[in-house]
Amino acid sequence: MHIDFRMSLWNYIHYANCPPLEGAIAEIRALGFGAELWDQWRNETGLFSPAQRDRMKALVEDMNVSMHTIMPRGRAMTWEENVEQIDTAAYVGADTIVAHVCSTGVGESDPDYGLMRDVVNYAEDKGVTLAIENGDAHAIGRALPEVPNLKTCLDTGHVYNDGFTMPEVLGIMGDRIVHLHLQDRLPHFDHYIPGTGIIPGGDWKLLFTHLKRIDFTGAGVFELRPRRPDVSAKEGRSFVESMIERI
Repeated sequence: MHIDFRMSLWNYIHYANCPPLEGAIAEIRALGFGAELWDQWRNETGLFSPAQRDRMKALVEDMNVSMHTIMPRGRAMTWEENVEQIDTAAYVGADTIVAHVCSTGVGESDPDYGLMRDVVNYAEDKGVTLAIENGDAHAIGRALPEVPNLKTCLDTGHVYNDGFTMPEVLGIMGDRIVHLHLQDRLPHFDHYIPGTGIIPGGDWKLLFTHLKRIDFTGAGVFELRPRRPDVSAKEGRSFVESMIERI
C-alpha cells in the first residue's frame, strides 16, 4: 500500500487572506504535497478550459496532481464537456479526475451508462483515470457493474451519508478504490482534520486494513477547512501515517 498525499485547492478558498492561485500551489509544493485542482479559484473560473492549459501546466510542473471535476448546476456533464476536461487533465499531467455522482448522471432515474462507459474509455486512452466519489453510495453500487472500468474515490467524511456505514461502502467499492478524500466529520458538518471528529477509530482502522488488502496505490487528498491549510494537511498526514503503522 502506498498513499501519495495531496492537498486540495478547495482548502484555501474559505479564508479571507487566501493567496493568489500561484501562491497556494507554491505553498503546497513547498510542504511536500501534491495538489488536487479545481476549475475555479475565488473569482476565477474556467481553469480547465483550453485557454488555461499552458498556465496550469506550468504551475504544477513536477508535481503529482489530480483534478476535481466541474459541476454544472442541475445537470450532468455533456460528452463535449467531459472530453475538454479529460484533455486538460492529460495536458497538465493529472492522473485522476474525481467526479461527483451528479456530474456523471449515474444518480439519475434513467442513467446513461453508455455515455459513462465512453467517457471512462476516452479517459483511459488519454492516460487519465475517472474516479466517482461516494455521496450516493446506492448509485455507485448500481453503476460499477454497468461500467467495468469505472474507478472510485472514497471520501471518508461522505461514507456515512444516508445512513451508510464504513463496512457497507467498502463492500460496494471493493478493489475499485484508486483515490481518497481524507477528512473527518462532526454530527452536522464535515471536512475536519482526520482524527478530530466523530469517525470511530475502528472505522479508520477498517479502512486502512482494506486498503492494505487491495494493495492500494493512489492519492490521499486532504480536503479540509477548519484551520489553515498547511496546519490541517500536516496534522492529517500525521494521523493517517500513525493509523497505517498500527495495521
